[in-house]
Amino acid sequence: MIPTVIIHGSDEVVAPFGGFGSSIIGKRQKVRITAVGPDEKTPLSVRQTLVGMKISTIFTCEQLGEYFVGVVPKGARLAYAEEVIEALERAGKIEAANDLRKIAPNRFDMYVLEPNIFELVEDN
Repeated sequence: MIPTVIIHGSDEVVAPFGGFGSSIIGKRQKVRITAVGPDEKTPLSVRQTLVGMKISTIFTCEQLGEYFVGVVPKGARLAYAEEVIEALERAGKIEAANDLRKIAPNRFDMYVLEPNIFELVEDN
């Protein structure tokens, strides 16, 4: 899990974004993937395997600021790709984990969960 700093008296955290030294305020929220995502840059094996899994997300598209308007869909949530890979590995989905690692090799790469492919879950 990527280390974050808890903001005292809040459910928000300061989390790295883009690399060491850059961080923004985020909020950990678990989601359950309910449908195959449309991002064709991500291997279909990964998108299909994630359906039914719970993934920890860290940012909403709104938290990323104006720079990402039009790049990240409104209503999307973002997870660290490394944490998605770890979740796949824990579930024994090694091939999908390796496929994702190939396209997201950096520690702070993000995995975008488009709106309408996930639901929020309460067990954070």
